[in-house]
Amino acid sequence: MVLIAFDDRAAAERFYKSAAYRKILPLRRSVSKGSLRILDGVE
Repeated sequence: MVLIAFDDRAAAERFYKSAAYRKILPLRRSVSKGSLRILDGVE
């Protein structure tokens, strides 16, 4: 499990849609299995 904290949902969505993340996404998918969940209000 990997947890990443963002300031808000919009920041998390910007990261997920960013060119930088899209560039490394094939590598992540080739070495791991997983799914994305964005949870609001978790501290």
